[in-house]
Amino acid sequence: MPSASPATLHAATTMTRLTLCLIALGIAAASCDAPPPSRRAASRQDALMIEEHFKRYATEALLVPLLDSVDARHFTRADPRRACGAGTEVRIDGRPLSAGRSIPVAPFTVQWMMVECHPFGGTYPLYSGNVKLTVLPEAGGYSVRVQPLGLRISTLEGAVRMWSPFAAPALSENLFSAVP
Repeated sequence: MPSASPATLHAATTMTRLTLCLIALGIAAASCDAPPPSRRAASRQDALMIEEHFKRYATEALLVPLLDSVDARHFTRADPRRACGAGTEVRIDGRPLSAGRSIPVAPFTVQWMMVECHPFGGTYPLYSGNVKLTVLPEAGGYSVRVQPLGLRISTLEGAVRMWSPFAAPALSENLFSAVP
C-alpha cells in the first residue's frame, strides 16, 4: 500500500478539522433555536415585579407615544406603531388613530392591539395583546384607567399575562411627566 504524501495528509487533516468545526457550528446553531428566556412563565416574584413595572409605566408606554411633542392638543404625526410588529393597531374611540387629529376634550378611549411592541426601545419589555385605556382630561392633565385584555408582557425574567384593570399614574399638564 503506497503511503500518502505530506500534502495529501495535510489536506485530509484540514478537511477533518473543517468538518468538525461545521458540526460544532451546527450544534451551536441548533441550540440557538431554543425559545428565549422571555417565552417562559415568570416566577411568582418576577411576575409581581413585571406587573408593578407595567402599572407604573403604562401611561408612558401607551399614551405618551400618541401625543404630539410640539402641540399637546393633538395626536402625534409620527406613527406610534414604529416600535411594534406588523398588525399592530391603535384606535381612538373605535376609529384608527389619525395623525395630527385634535385630542378630545371629553373622556375618550384608546385601544391598542399590540404585536411585539417595544415601547421603550431595545428588546425588553415586549408587549403583545390588547389594552384599552380610558383617558379622562382634567385640569392640569389626564387621568388614565387601564384595562389589559390578555396582554402578554415578556422580559428577561419571564412572561406574564395581565387581565386586571388599574388606574395608571396621571399625566401632568406638560403631558410628558407622570404625576406620582
